[in-house]
Formats: sequence, structure tokens, C-alpha cells
Amino acid sequence: MRNWMLALIAIVCAVVAGTAIAGHAAIPTSSGVINACYVPHDGLIHAYDPSRKAAYCAGRPRLRWNAAGTPDAIPSTAVAGEFLYFLQPTVGVMAELSSRNEHTPQEIRTTVQSRIMATAQVTIHNTTDNTVGGDCNLLISGDGTPLSGLTSMGAPAEFTTGASRTWAGTMSFVGSAVKPPGTYNVILQCKGMGARAKGDALLVWAAPMR
Repeated sequence: MRNWMLALIAIVCAVVAGTAIAGHAAIPTSSGVINACYVPHDGLIHAYDPSRKAAYCAGRPRLRWNAAGTPDAIPSTAVAGEFLYFLQPTVGVMAELSSRNEHTPQEIRTTVQSRIMATAQVTIHNTTDNTVGGDCNLLISGDGTPLSGLTSMGAPAEFTTGASRTWAGTMSFVGSAVKPPGTYNVILQCKGMGARAKGDALLVWAAPMR
């Protein structure tokens, strides 16, 4: 879990530093605010100077936070360690913040409206000599019980294996949802008969939107 968090911090720091060196950009601004955008297809956060054109961020979700930190900043929370799940024809839960982690319960809590983001990586192993198909999806709960009001954090990712029990393929998932202050559960669920799915971690973090 620590490696995932350090990697996220390194990405953000590298983007901020690179932008500042390249064009003496105002990051953070004179008021101490860092402006950035979230790119769903690669899961990266890109910092930019709001006084200049930010073409790369056009049409993408925007994030703002205080460079000095704020009392209501939300720390990352994650399901740590490997998880293994034998896929079934019906949807099954592979990873979940509320119960399948090292510090139960570990739902993510926000005190202001925030963009909650999640990422996971899963390796699918075919256990038959036939082609196997299925899909996986990231879901987030409503503010209440862990399994109430579940909505998708992005489009489901479909997979089709090769017709061999030695076949294996890796899938990456990134999802996001804007939520008011509250307590939320995040779930990674999959289905597909004749395969097993193995993952390293489900990482979830929140960025206050104000």
C-alpha cells in the first residue's frame, strides 16, 4: 500500500516540478492553490497554471487544493495486499473497502464535496482450455450502509481469454465519482466462468473540490 501511495505522490510532484521548470508557471498560485486536471484514460493528475492556456486539460475534470494542506484534506485509503477470486457467472466482489482490507472497516470519509478516485490492477488466469469471457467494474456506495446505492465509477471493462489454461492477461481499472460530504464504500466486482482473478491492491483517494 505504501508503494502505491508513494507512486501517486511522485507522479503529482513530477508534473508540478516539470511544469514550473519549463515555463516558470505559477504552480502553486500566489494564493497557494494548486490547479490540476484528472485524465481518466491514464489515471494521471496534471498540474497547470490557470493564467495560461491548459489545452491538455480542456474538457477534463478539474481539481484544486491548498499547497500547504487543509484540515479537511482526505488521506488515501486502500485495500492492501493481494486478493484472489475464482470468477462465477454471476457478479462477485473481489475487493471492498468496508470489509476486505487490513483495517476493517476502512471506507473513505470526506468532509467537503470531493472527487473520489479509485484504481486497481487485476490479472485474469484462464483455468480451462476454452475461451472465457467476462467483465469487471468499480462501484461506489451512497452515503449510508456499505452496499446501498451502488453506482458505477466508470464503464465496465470486458475481457476475453485465449483458449488455453496457460493464458493470463492483466487489466487496469480507473474510476471516479463526485460525492458530497459523507462515508463511502468502493467495490471491485467481476464475473466470468472458468477463470480466476488476482490483484495487488485497490487504492482509493479523494480530492476536495473547493
